[in-house]
Amino acid sequence: MFYPVWHEYAVLVELARQEGAEVLEPLCFSREQGRFNGHPELQAVEALLAGSNLAAVREKPRDLRLVQAVDRRAELEWVGREIIRLTREEGLHYRDISVLTRDSAPYAYLLPAVFGELGIPYFIDSKKPLIYHPLIELVRSALEVWAYKAHYRHIFRFLKNLLNPLDGEEADILDNYCLAHGVRFWDWAKERWDFLPLPEEEEGLSSRIEALRQRGAAPLLAMCADLGAEATMAQLREALLQLLVELDVWTRLESLERDALSSGDGERAVYHRQAGDKLKGLLEEAALLLGDTVYPATQLFQLLEAALSGLTLSTIPPGRDQVFIASLERSRNPELKAAFVLT
Repeated sequence: MFYPVWHEYAVLVELARQEGAEVLEPLCFSREQGRFNGHPELQAVEALLAGSNLAAVREKPRDLRLVQAVDRRAELEWVGREIIRLTREEGLHYRDISVLTRDSAPYAYLLPAVFGELGIPYFIDSKKPLIYHPLIELVRSALEVWAYKAHYRHIFRFLKNLLNPLDGEEADILDNYCLAHGVRFWDWAKERWDFLPLPEEEEGLSSRIEALRQRGAAPLLAMCADLGAEATMAQLREALLQLLVELDVWTRLESLERDALSSGDGERAVYHRQAGDKLKGLLEEAALLLGDTVYPATQLFQLLEAALSGLTLSTIPPGRDQVFIASLERSRNPELKAAFVLT
């Protein structure tokens, strides 16, 4: 049944030789010559996983240990103590050690407590969702306002976002004012608010509120008015990118990245840097995919929200002395001197 594949290989080899290319002989792995050649203990484990037996191991294992723990916390605590022993007594660096799991998610919530208490620095190699990044939350809330009008929870999700021009105190002042005056979604479409001052309000508050409203919400409300109740994906993409420019979001993202770098958090800096690239790529792909078809606002919002929910970020371990924690299925491990496999 392998004949067609081998035949194609033979044809390719012949063509390569006719072109004068050097063709090396195929390297066939066997039990005597394999990736674990010289490591009988690992050969035995591989054979066991493949359904064979451990007859090849004739001596007591020296480099391989099997340890049983009562639960995941006890398992991590034992691993942590062993990591400390390896670094103190055998001269290993943290970067020489890896903790491998079938799935790192069940251990993620225990690691800060266990490894944090033991003072072990670590890096988790896993896909991180971008759905809760301030940039993605800002775009989602803007789409909600466009699709469902400026209802209270939608508009203030947008105004209280870290990347909105309003700071936290200014957004709270505007929030309290709207609650006191019973502002409804149609009020946001007015050119100017003309609510009568309440007895307890300080003089000039209405002017300050108007300035805050314009600075925080005017670009979004203008985008919603220009798009109307339906649009193509290409039109929505251009409108969203223009909104982010008017809010000076890219400058704010660069500031967050610099702050993360200055505090030594390289992973966080990559998180901020790539969030913008991921968003731009998604919007461009969506515009190409959906073409010039006109969709209602609610349908485009639902399509984009599903796409944004699937955005993930894979970071590389920073160049620091950290234990590498990874999944067996998806990670390529660095050069290691000790590995703990959690099952």
